[in-house]
Amino acid sequence: MPTPMQLESLTVSDGVSYYYFDSGDIPGNTYTTLVFVPGMGFNGGVFRKLFPLAAAHPSSDADLAGLVSRTVEGQEGFLRSQAVDIATFLVMFAREQHIPPAEGTSGGIALLGWSLGSLHTHAVMAHLDALPYNVLSDLEKYLHTVVCHDVTGIFIGIPKPPSFGIEYWTEPDVEKRFKLFYEWVAGHFPHKNVTSGSIDDLEFYQSSEKPHSMHELTPGEFAELTSAKTFGASDTLLVTIQQDVLKAMTRRAIFDTAWRRSPSPTTCQIHVWWNESWCYSLGVT
Repeated sequence: MPTPMQLESLTVSDGVSYYYFDSGDIPGNTYTTLVFVPGMGFNGGVFRKLFPLAAAHPSSDADLAGLVSRTVEGQEGFLRSQAVDIATFLVMFAREQHIPPAEGTSGGIALLGWSLGSLHTHAVMAHLDALPYNVLSDLEKYLHTVVCHDVTGIFIGIPKPPSFGIEYWTEPDVEKRFKLFYEWVAGHFPHKNVTSGSIDDLEFYQSSEKPHSMHELTPGEFAELTSAKTFGASDTLLVTIQQDVLKAMTRRAIFDTAWRRSPSPTTCQIHVWWNESWCYSLGVT
């Protein structure tokens, strides 16, 4: 494996490279490799505190064209392309690093998407039929768990509640808009009840007096693990994907299995939200 915490890359197709940090070797032959996909406005440095090349490797023009088109076909095509690239990366990484294959929930790979990153992990599971046979057959050997961590309802096709009215998106300055965004999402919201199914039991605006989850970061550390430029560009385009497209992809990823051809990975899908998360305020109830 590479030197621990050294920035590495894998080229999965023409013009598409994935950059990652590898935490290094683990003793034994049954460890599970966790692959994390970061959330909106954050790069891989949120897991490592340093990712200097993230903003230097933007999405390709071809990928962005599908998002900018604002059409169902273009947006579905973008998500399908992302699924193929991520799955190819997982397989190439497993081959090159000789990680142990999955044995139940041991060994292999657990793929985790945080917040907006869950959109990409759902795409992988929803578009297995788009993978080349050699990629799909190897993915079956390694991928055993998919985790969606603090994904908001809008990214899985649930419309935001009618009473939700935080309009930081109207701030024209990207740096200011990102500051408003992260100060809100990093707060702790004292919901009355997150399992009642009632919108009235959710807190939309006022966070508790607890320090927000990034309060201990220095300005330098925060700058290393975020990108206002990415937040205001490709990440914002992802938020514009039509709700029907996201809803169909999520249902396909989680519930629909009849369309999957053999071989396909048999995965355990886990969805995790915190009791004081902002995500509940955007439709996850």
